[in-house]
Amino acid sequence: MNFSEKLTNLRKQKGLSQEELGEKLNVTRQTISKWELGQTSPDMAKLTEIATFFEVSVDELTNEEKTIKEEKSSAKGSNSGAKTALIIIIVLVVIALGIGIYFMSKFISFGSSIFNRSRKMQNLILDGSEKIVNTIQEVERKEKAEEENKKVSEPIESAQDAYEEIKNSIKTTTEELQIETQELQTEAQKILNEAQEKQQDIMKEASQEQQELLNEAQKMQQELLQKMQ
Repeated sequence: MNFSEKLTNLRKQKGLSQEELGEKLNVTRQTISKWELGQTSPDMAKLTEIATFFEVSVDELTNEEKTIKEEKSSAKGSNSGAKTALIIIIVLVVIALGIGIYFMSKFISFGSSIFNRSRKMQNLILDGSEKIVNTIQEVERKEKAEEENKKVSEPIESAQDAYEEIKNSIKTTTEELQIETQELQTEAQKILNEAQEKQQDIMKEASQEQQELLNEAQKMQQELLQKMQ
């Protein structure tokens, strides 16, 4: 198991998202994502910080021949063995108590009432031991069910992380496009304003020239009238 897989497993065991782990390690969520995808690797200082946070060694994180999950599974195996031994001890104690009560009821002659009480006590002990065994078995079943649910939820969590990353990328791209569109609109408005100003200047100049030509024509007309008189 490589570093990226170990980091992903340790993060999920802590119940942390990529963003939450990034806050713990003072890095961005994108950096955590690149580490888990195997695109980049942290430096030695950051590796030491990661190992300290997850309470493992740097060698366990970087050495592919060592797997953290194996150590935890061996611990679970030892816990399962201890539970099995506990069940065996309880059963032996119950059998011993039952035998002792049985022989005591045979050899002690204090009347049928005492014998009946001993039988009731024996039944109570047997019922209690059966309940204890059933409780332990129920706890083991729940632990196995939680492990199965965890295996099923891991791909879902990975898919959710990928979806969040894609959604953030789309959001960033959309924001950039909106900014570029606003800049283009501003530039277009600026060009339009300049064109309108130039058009007004041209019309003003043309109007002035027309007025000058009209004045010149009137002047020439007056001169012709004077000559004709």
